[in-house]
Amino acid sequence: MRSRKLVRIGSSLFVSIPAEWARSLGLSEGSEVLMDMDGEGITLRPPRGAAGRRVSVGPPAVHRKLLAAYLNGCSEIEVSLSGVGRGDLEKLERVASSLIGLEKVYQGSDRAVYACFVDDNQDAGSISGRMVDTLSGMLVDAARALDSVDRGGLEEVAERDAVIDKLYFLLVRVLRSTVELPRAKLMDFRAMSKVLERIGDEVSGLASGAPESWNPTSLWAYASEEAAMLRKAHSMFLEGRHEDAEALGEEAWSLSCELLAEAAREPGDFGARAAHAYSAVAGLIKDVTDLIV
Repeated sequence: MRSRKLVRIGSSLFVSIPAEWARSLGLSEGSEVLMDMDGEGITLRPPRGAAGRRVSVGPPAVHRKLLAAYLNGCSEIEVSLSGVGRGDLEKLERVASSLIGLEKVYQGSDRAVYACFVDDNQDAGSISGRMVDTLSGMLVDAARALDSVDRGGLEEVAERDAVIDKLYFLLVRVLRSTVELPRAKLMDFRAMSKVLERIGDEVSGLASGAPESWNPTSLWAYASEEAAMLRKAHSMFLEGRHEDAEALGEEAWSLSCELLAEAAREPGDFGARAAHAYSAVAGLIKDVTDLIV
């Protein structure tokens, strides 16, 4: 977050926008922006389609600038490759491959052009719903692999986290372009989507450093309960059913504590690490319920 002072010109107050922010949004002198005010502050954003003009980025950190342009709703991004090393090119390709709808439409020796074929009018709840469906399957399937000592199955589940990351970036893009939701709800949506992304990290992290074998766990029942809680919490968030949120949050917290106790019985064992991860997931589900107002 940056700070700016208001300047009076005539009878109006003006504030400057950082140049790099304007460039990443495809804004220049004379560009139209939408203004909105609620009880918490003032929001400025380009109209739908305004960010669709070509935006040019260059070194350093071209992969970060490509991601920023995508998240800001740009539909065509020109990347200058002059002075970009092999390592940075590989980072650029990895980032591009993680963004839904982004395709390279031109490649030259000194520049590349990416076009984004994404409908920014998508329903944010549908995107987060796909995240929840994927995460629910990851929770249950990872527990099944842990209970049956299936390292390959655990690694396969971890690979699904790439889908979560793609959906997370898409959701951020759509949220940044929407003007229908109040600012407070947009902030809650962003916070909820970050919690979902963290749940994916918790589950996928179990595959990294997993030994070739371990003592069978008994986590499937816990995972099934968490998957059901996650779906319920997401539904409550979308519908604003705050009257039941506190009870679900207490239920998730109780489950988190129960799993922590399981982890403490055999500290140092991989099964204990797995129980600790599922405890963290239950705690994150409680975080979702805390956002239901």
